[in-house]
Amino acid sequence: MNKKVYLVIIIFAIAILSIMITNIEREKIVMVESGDDISRIRINKNTIEDKDTINDIVEILKKYDTKKTINQFPMQTGEMEIDYVDNHKPRHLVLGETNIIYESADGSVYEIIDGDKLFLELKKYFNYHLCHAKEFEYLDTFFGGMESFPNYGDLIENFGLPNEVKQVAYDEVIYGRFSILIYDDIEFVIQCSGNEENEFFINENDRVCRVDITGEKYSLDTSFFGGIGIGSSANDIVKSFDKQILEIDYSQPNTRCIERVVTRCRTDVEKYKYERGIYFSGTMDNGLALGVVFLIDENDKVARIIMGWPTAG
Repeated sequence: MNKKVYLVIIIFAIAILSIMITNIEREKIVMVESGDDISRIRINKNTIEDKDTINDIVEILKKYDTKKTINQFPMQTGEMEIDYVDNHKPRHLVLGETNIIYESADGSVYEIIDGDKLFLELKKYFNYHLCHAKEFEYLDTFFGGMESFPNYGDLIENFGLPNEVKQVAYDEVIYGRFSILIYDDIEFVIQCSGNEENEFFINENDRVCRVDITGEKYSLDTSFFGGIGIGSSANDIVKSFDKQILEIDYSQPNTRCIERVVTRCRTDVEKYKYERGIYFSGTMDNGLALGVVFLIDENDKVARIIMGWPTAG
């Protein structure tokens, strides 16, 4: 047997051995028993600390295996990136065109088996459930230097008396009596404390619970949102913030955070029933969840901006 044949046999044997070793070194994407063992997960720009959401994500990840690879994958980005610490090992998961995991502890790289399927499953989950990520602070929702959710006294001081006031008895999910204070290009909803004589009486300290920007006079001009207002490009928002345009299901108003923000505390949804929106999640100054929705029209422009409670009730 000549040297060439020996060389071919050796190369073939090494290849077979490498494949065997690679397949033997399989392991789960996550090794922990439940999401209780992971304090936070970072997905793209979103940090998630809500335990229910983390548990859901971990349960999805646990269904998939990885295999150690000898292929070279320089550090790269993907359409979706997930960072978490699993059994004291920092991991960086990249999904999209390439589906791999980098393990920071030893520099190992693992290919995700059925990574495309995992990617689609996670995208479907996030489209419907992700609203607990803290993307912005309360201060980021201010406009023109004014507080977005003031109490009634400060609202009147800043904006004057409204053009019109509508009263709403809202008994779905959030029980209460609400007044909609309508100004040019903006509307504020206040939950009324009421009194013995008038259930819609507004106390000076009653606070705004929802804001609707309806015209071009106002925009979210803080450094975070960068001046997004009525007429802004939805595609620019998607690119700048790595977001998705979501379909809004008005038949299921309490299923997701985006529907809750759009429909709660008002009974006139029909007049602004846009079918698509972009959702941002943050917190109020009192720690409550705060959602911002940019409703998108048929021209892919922002038609209405709604800020409100995605989880209250």
